[in-house]
Amino acid sequence: MKELLTLNDSWGWGPLLKAEASNLGWNTKIINNIEDIKNNNALFFARIEQDMTKRNHEIPMIKKAADIGVIMIPGIDLLLEYESKILQTQRYKEWMPETDYITSAYDAALMLGKHGYPFVSKSSTGSASRNVRLIQNESQAVDEIKDAFSTSGLFARHKLGEKSQKGYLIWQKLLSGNDYDYRACIVGDKVMLLRRGNRKNVPFASGSGVTEPVIKLNNEAAEVLDFSFKFFQNYNMEWCGIDVVKDPETQEWRMLETTIGWKQSAYSDCVFFDRDGNDTGTCGKDIWKVFCNYIRRYL
Repeated sequence: MKELLTLNDSWGWGPLLKAEASNLGWNTKIINNIEDIKNNNALFFARIEQDMTKRNHEIPMIKKAADIGVIMIPGIDLLLEYESKILQTQRYKEWMPETDYITSAYDAALMLGKHGYPFVSKSSTGSASRNVRLIQNESQAVDEIKDAFSTSGLFARHKLGEKSQKGYLIWQKLLSGNDYDYRACIVGDKVMLLRRGNRKNVPFASGSGVTEPVIKLNNEAAEVLDFSFKFFQNYNMEWCGIDVVKDPETQEWRMLETTIGWKQSAYSDCVFFDRDGNDTGTCGKDIWKVFCNYIRRYL
């Protein structure tokens, strides 16, 4: 039987998984340092940190595990792109609203007006709608260009990393008219949905705290579930969360960003659905049982 490795993260996810796996009699090990990773006959679950300093300690562990052939959930690409909207924009652009990653003031000037007004501007790091800005007019867009490509950079204070945004812009078309979005999370081969209302005065739902667990599928939630399964299966994802919103012009669902971490208490009542939209009889509070039931195929 393979060994189950779990990162000793500050959120306590690794220890929670270890506790559930130990109850099943599985061989498990908590990982604190790169020296702890020795066995390639293993599966490694990692909920890496948002904080850049802590993440820089953990990324070498992630890379070593991948290099020696350890099975990883979430996958190495998801882990490395966590808290990097630059990498996410490059990888998932076809699934997102019209989005451009811009690396020169000249190219940015050529794109003035491309996304209409208002549009969304993002820094690479940030969570709960931090460092996500609504650009109302061309004057504000010009100011963004000047700041982003200046010596001091664009103000983007956040404890997770950048402090200032220098040398790039991420500009995205605003999908207006939406009062909410959905967070879809896949755990193994089951998906749970959380509907999230927008913040006051801005069309951003992330971090609003206005949430409603999806416990039964209506037509709209069923569409989101189908879109989410297609996205996850396209990238062979077994642990991931995505923010999903509807394009009012095309009536198509679009993905805004990925995550590998979420506040578990908000999802405790969210039902896990299978690919056919069936209620599996489990919900967010059962997450470690659901996950262990899935990963036993690897062990």
